[in-house]
Amino acid sequence: MGNNNAGILPIMSPESLFTKAIPLGMSLKTFCCSPSNRIGVYYSPETMELGDMYAASRCSRNKEVSRFAQQSIHFVSKRPPWKNPGKRPKKEVADYVVPVLTENKLLFPMGRQYVDISHVFEGNHQNTLTSASKGSFDSIQLNESNENTFLADQQELVKHYKQIFLHVSNMMTMKKEKADAAKLERKSAFVDKTDGLVPLKSKDRFYPQIVDSPRSLHTVTLLQHLPTSSDIMKAADDIVRYQYYVETGVDESFITPINERWIRRAVHLTGKYVKDGLSPDVIQSTLEHIKEEVQHDYVLSMRKAIVDYILQDETERHRLNLNEIDEVLHVITTGFIARSHTIQILTPEWRSAVLDAHGAVSGLLHKLNPQALELAALWQNLYSNKFFLDTMSNDFREHMPYELSSFVSREKLCVSSVRQSLDKDWMPMSASLLKQAVPIPPNSDLVGFYEAMRVLMGNQIRKLVEDSVIYFANFFNVFRLELFDKISKSTTEEAVTDFPLPQKYCKLFSSTAGYEMESIRLRNTPPFAVTLKYLNGVYSVDPSFEELQADLLEVLDFVVSQGSGFLRVDAEKVEPSQRMLLAVTEEDELVKVAKVHIRQVVHLNRNEPKGLMHYFKPFEDLANMDPESFATEFKLQNKPLQEYEDTLNKFQARAIEAETSSENVVDCGFVRVRCQEFKDILIEKAKHVSLLLKVQVLGQMTAANVGVIGRSEHISREITKMPTNSDEAVSLRKFLVACPNELAVLEKILVGSKQKDEFLERYMFNIPETDFRIMLTAYEWPKRVRAVIEVHTKRIQEEYEHYENQLKQRRTDFASVLESFDSHTRSFQMIGDLDKIDILADEVKVLSSNLEEAQNTVELTNAEETMFGMPPTKYSQIPQMVSTLDPYLKLWTTAANFKKLEEEWTSSPFFSLDTEKIESEVSTMFRTIYKLIKQFGDDFVEPAKVAGAVKASIDHFKENLPLFRCLCNPGLRARHFEQISEVVGFEIKSDDTISFRQLLRLQIDDHLPKLEEISEHASKEFSLERSLDQMEEDWKPLSFEVTEYKGTGTFILKGGPIEEAQILLEEHIVKTQTMLSSPFAQYFSERISVWLKKVTVMQDILREWLKMQAAWMYLEPIFGSADILEQMPKEGSAFHTVDKVWRRVVVSVKETKCMLEAAGIPGLIQDLLTSNESLEVVQKGLNQYLETKRLAFPRFFFLSNDELLEILSETKDPLRVQPFLKKCFEGINGLEFQSNLDITAMLSVEKERVGFIRTTNPKVAGGNVERWLTEVEKMMRESLKVIVQKAATDYVIMPRENWILKWPGMVVLCGSQIYWTQEVADAIRAGGSLALSDYEQKCTDQLQNLVKLVKVKMVNAARDYGYEYLGNSSRLVITPLTDRCYRTLMGALHLNLGGAPEGPAGTGKTETTKDLAKDHYDYGMRAVIAVLRAAGNLKRKYRDEEEAVLVLRAIRDVNLPKFLSHDIPLFEGIMSDLFPGVVLPAPDYEAMVFAIKNNCAKMNLIPVDTFIRKVLELYEMIIVRHGLMLVGFSFGAKTSMYRVLAAALTDMSLLSLEKPTRYDVLNPKSITMGQLYGQFDPVSHEWTDGVLATTFRRQSVNTTDDRKWLIFDGPVDAIWIENMNTVLDDNKKLCLMSGEIIQMSSTMNLIFEVQDLAAASPATVSRCGMVYVEPSTIGWRPLVESWIKALPESLVGKHREQLFKLSDWLLPPCLRCVQKNCRLTIQMQEHNMVQGMLRILLCLMEPELTDGKSATRGV
Repeated sequence: MGNNNAGILPIMSPESLFTKAIPLGMSLKTFCCSPSNRIGVYYSPETMELGDMYAASRCSRNKEVSRFAQQSIHFVSKRPPWKNPGKRPKKEVADYVVPVLTENKLLFPMGRQYVDISHVFEGNHQNTLTSASKGSFDSIQLNESNENTFLADQQELVKHYKQIFLHVSNMMTMKKEKADAAKLERKSAFVDKTDGLVPLKSKDRFYPQIVDSPRSLHTVTLLQHLPTSSDIMKAADDIVRYQYYVETGVDESFITPINERWIRRAVHLTGKYVKDGLSPDVIQSTLEHIKEEVQHDYVLSMRKAIVDYILQDETERHRLNLNEIDEVLHVITTGFIARSHTIQILTPEWRSAVLDAHGAVSGLLHKLNPQALELAALWQNLYSNKFFLDTMSNDFREHMPYELSSFVSREKLCVSSVRQSLDKDWMPMSASLLKQAVPIPPNSDLVGFYEAMRVLMGNQIRKLVEDSVIYFANFFNVFRLELFDKISKSTTEEAVTDFPLPQKYCKLFSSTAGYEMESIRLRNTPPFAVTLKYLNGVYSVDPSFEELQADLLEVLDFVVSQGSGFLRVDAEKVEPSQRMLLAVTEEDELVKVAKVHIRQVVHLNRNEPKGLMHYFKPFEDLANMDPESFATEFKLQNKPLQEYEDTLNKFQARAIEAETSSENVVDCGFVRVRCQEFKDILIEKAKHVSLLLKVQVLGQMTAANVGVIGRSEHISREITKMPTNSDEAVSLRKFLVACPNELAVLEKILVGSKQKDEFLERYMFNIPETDFRIMLTAYEWPKRVRAVIEVHTKRIQEEYEHYENQLKQRRTDFASVLESFDSHTRSFQMIGDLDKIDILADEVKVLSSNLEEAQNTVELTNAEETMFGMPPTKYSQIPQMVSTLDPYLKLWTTAANFKKLEEEWTSSPFFSLDTEKIESEVSTMFRTIYKLIKQFGDDFVEPAKVAGAVKASIDHFKENLPLFRCLCNPGLRARHFEQISEVVGFEIKSDDTISFRQLLRLQIDDHLPKLEEISEHASKEFSLERSLDQMEEDWKPLSFEVTEYKGTGTFILKGGPIEEAQILLEEHIVKTQTMLSSPFAQYFSERISVWLKKVTVMQDILREWLKMQAAWMYLEPIFGSADILEQMPKEGSAFHTVDKVWRRVVVSVKETKCMLEAAGIPGLIQDLLTSNESLEVVQKGLNQYLETKRLAFPRFFFLSNDELLEILSETKDPLRVQPFLKKCFEGINGLEFQSNLDITAMLSVEKERVGFIRTTNPKVAGGNVERWLTEVEKMMRESLKVIVQKAATDYVIMPRENWILKWPGMVVLCGSQIYWTQEVADAIRAGGSLALSDYEQKCTDQLQNLVKLVKVKMVNAARDYGYEYLGNSSRLVITPLTDRCYRTLMGALHLNLGGAPEGPAGTGKTETTKDLAKDHYDYGMRAVIAVLRAAGNLKRKYRDEEEAVLVLRAIRDVNLPKFLSHDIPLFEGIMSDLFPGVVLPAPDYEAMVFAIKNNCAKMNLIPVDTFIRKVLELYEMIIVRHGLMLVGFSFGAKTSMYRVLAAALTDMSLLSLEKPTRYDVLNPKSITMGQLYGQFDPVSHEWTDGVLATTFRRQSVNTTDDRKWLIFDGPVDAIWIENMNTVLDDNKKLCLMSGEIIQMSSTMNLIFEVQDLAAASPATVSRCGMVYVEPSTIGWRPLVESWIKALPESLVGKHREQLFKLSDWLLPPCLRCVQKNCRLTIQMQEHNMVQGMLRILLCLMEPELTDGKSATRGV
């Protein structure tokens, strides 16, 4: 044949590999051959579809047959369609197998005969083929040695195929001869002498031999030319070549391995049929053999599939020299030498057979039965012109338009009426008609007759329902057609194409036949009435169009439901499933299309009311307004009367505008919109606001008048008072002086009241009688006050002078008293009489007391002098006298005290004395006398002599102090006194009344050394005894504190006392062990041992208790769930046993009064130990259970044990999983559950919804959460894969702008990446650099439409797209630095290596890695991202502005706040170089500046330009950063900045220009870390939220649009601020130690008010925006001005002006002098010094300005 190694080309050429095999998807999918030798793609054997043909074999597969051999096909027929896809057809046939080449027999269909050619394969050829198939082909590869091996056997195979084709040729020749003979015979059999036809035999009439109709089986035509030997040789060569390619042409590396799941399932199913008695080894060996055979068959089938697929390409067939392979394979597999085709032969028998069939059928047709005809006539008479609904009657039209509820009720009543008629009239009449006289059909098929009647009656009902559905839908058609032209021309309306209708129903729902005249009448009267509403900033109608649509569809469903449920006449005689008449269902296509049509009508009609709503757009502020809130806020702003008048005029005008804005009712499509109610609301709000403002003016006027009356009455009362002392006289005189100014103020207030009275009169507001009387009384009071003042002025002056004279007299008398005190003090210098110690001590004490009283008198006199304006008298002699008297006071009081105490100590019973107290007092007196001796010296002889004598007495007494210590030792016991008695020679007892003086007389001091030894030993023993007593005392206040635990009915111990007890136990055990080893413990050893055992047991109890309590608290809520108990019965039983023990022991412990009593509870420690062992087993089982769940669904590793257990404990409620989805799936914030718990979509945090391509129901998982979550994960990936494919397809047929809005964000990103890569490659191939330049311009244009580009493949590394849903989060651009980092990390991943991004804070390490792990990137460099955000905000606000201006504005707004004043010129210079010629327009902050100034006035702040600029910078920084810092020294107005800004934004929100703002302030350094963030109780393990956690959570869960600021007013350091890094970066998550993660909302900001950033890390600083403030830029003048404004009103304008002039004149030089010439101990700013001065000045002015009684007087 001429074949050699060079003649066989490789089947997998580069062209075929990449253009044929790869699109085929060999590495992803599995392939099989269908009956038509095509490649069928399937994912599993269960889903393999073989088309609509099936083939079957009469014998099963023989296990011993070669792999090339399959059973021959015995029949091929049309596969009947399955009516129920969920069930298998009843007729079972053997599975279809692809017929290739059979070793033992090959049957060729010959008409209806089969020819056996099996003998062709007998002999050596059979053995050759079999051996080749079984062994030699397994290892053949496409290389030289393999080809030689294969071609060595090729000659024998060619000979073998020659014989096959020769035999086939002979068979075809015989077939042709037989066919020609049969044809002649048939022609002669039908020849008739008269009409060309002969009568057919009885059998042939019904079963003609040949009826070649278009539906008949194919017949095989004969070969026109028999094959030649060269053809046979060529065919044999093609077969050998083809077989070679199938066996060795495809390398196995191109074939996806067989799915192991199929093998495992097959092995699993095989286990059911394993015979008993077989050994495991036999079973295993057999299974391994079968698996190898299956694997071989699979690989061979895949290779054949790939070869067949490649050979479908004509180019490939030509290249491989297999052009006629299809015809050759067709012969081998079917026995046909040529193509088969159909020949139609119309014979006389065909016509005769048709006529006979017609006659036979006519006798069986029940439709022609008289009863059937009469039944049809009955329906025609009763219901042919009826519908279930009524929308065209006169009564219906007269009541239009309808309320939706009325319309639905009316139509449902109509439907129910027709149904009732059918039930009561038609059904009984039909039954009577069919049951009275039922003739027996010709074929006695009574069952068939009733079945036919069932169909007839069912069709009648169906016709009624279908006509009603069409009738109902077409009723609304006029409103659809009327609006269709308007909407279809609109470029913004896309709803027209959202509801496609099937073509076959278009005419039914587009025709207005029968409705045309009516529609003309109906166009002026819409069928429905709706009311205009406004809620939460949105205009709407009530009922809404959604409700309209739902109710209309509900009516349609009601028609369908009422048209079903009819029993057939013979229902009792048939099985239950056949008893009902056929009916229309909601799933019928007509009903679905009608619903789509109604949705169209509703959707098309909803736009006209929107146009009407546009007219009310100017009234949104009034509709949103709460009159009470507006009036309250207006009142707080202290508006002038003129603004009240302007506001009233505005609201009166708004009321008129609202009334005339539109008609009261407006027809919009098929709804009539009633506007009167909404207009009335607007008008009423305007009137109500006006009334509230008038009431405010009245209240202000009345309050002012009441104030005038009260202050006037106060003046009258004060003036008429009689002073009782000088203080009252002075105050009364001052009050009299201030009265003229007070009266002037009151008269000014009355002028304002008169203006308000005139205002109310202009607006025709009736003043209530009570307010009117108050007003008249106020007008009269100033006259009364002046008369009272005139009467009492002289009396008040006289009283003032009287008390002033009294003061002068008292000063004179007091001077003489002081002279006597001075002479008495000097007299003590000459006194030294020791016999008068007691008398002199009393005398000196009295004199000292008199001097103290004199000092108090001086203070009172000076105060009184100050009140009368006199200079205070200085009595310097009093301190001098006190200093002179002091040594004599000490001398004589010490001498008297020692004398008294010595007598007491020596004469009292010795056992009652306290030696420590005696020694202390003796030591104190000795030191005092010693100092006095030195002080007196030689100058004061007599006092020195007394001091020496007292010192000698003290020294003598001190000699006996050691004896005191020995005999008065509190540690002496009876045994010690026995020892003492032995030493001294006489008996001494502890309770003897003998005194110390008596003991001295007995010369007891001679035995002092031995007594000291006994006393020392007693002291040591007493120390041990006292320590034991103290330890017992320490435990008495300690008791267990319990608290009820979470409604369990039992208690747990609190941690506070336990911590104290543990510290005490450690200390006491060590101390007791030390005591036990002491040599002085022999008398207490038993007591010490008992105590040691007690505290040791108590320590064990507490240790085991805490261990048990922690485990019990953790496990109790877990095993309190029935779901957990059901899944862990063994552990649950063990826990409940422990639970019983816990509840018992906690009660016993709770009843103890002292904690130490627990050590004596019997069996307590053993119960605790046993329970802890059981809990450890339970804990281990629980951990294994959780590990099993996590392995089943690995995303559970993202959850803590507590969170996972909360899910598992509520398996019956799948919705409990929702809060944890965000942790399992980064982008999924929630799942969309239907009412039946079907999961249909996933939702992101940004409210993006992505629907699943299929649904799942958690109920199917049987309570296993991990199963349905795994299914959700699969659906996520499958859905995203399908959506990405659809989006990619949609990209090329849809405008890009619309495409971006149509698909989810991540899908848009992925699709953009795909086409960007493709388009770049196309551009490179198409035109090189020029095409790339054009494409760059295209990309630039796309960037203008906010499309961001991301690469999907870098270098030679690639990663599969993960299809992990990311939500609709922000997508930011990739920088060259990031791209470079991507390439490095991708290369590392490709090589299964790790990566380590390195760099300073803020360069993008975290965000780059996170972006690579998910295909979205935060720009990273946090300072730049802020600029980008600011630029984006400006672009949205000023769309037509030049980008250079916007970028410059953004850079300035973000960076300027962080510069100091001396840095700003440099920054301005840099900006001018970067943006030459760009001039920034002034920003439009007029409204905000106005609000800032207003609030500065309220807060008594001076709105200097620097302050306003900094407030605006703070606002701009808040817009672009969620975390920022206000940095600067005190007096930079940091606090005032955010307070003023918050108030200004809140004011602007009333005008809908901003959002209300609220803030919380805390000092993080004033509390501990635990108090700030939260902490666990070390004993109860209960988490307690900190201040920050509570405040942060409260703000984050607040769903309002209000701005919420959390302000940290305190220094920033690494101790606490580092824990805020996750909040300050773009994660915006506060992570607590409890495991809770709180997401920061978009309306929150974190503001740090700090002095400097010395202790802040770069990571923290880079995450925050900065606003620097400098006190020097504001200066001290606003401080002075604000202080002057805050002074009382009594300080008139000229005085205020004088104060400011003096400050402006004197303060600058004073401050310069301090800075240059003074040295400050503590550095101070100018503002501090100025503020100190102002406070001092205010104190000096206090009598005139700050006293409550004198505040009304002038200065």
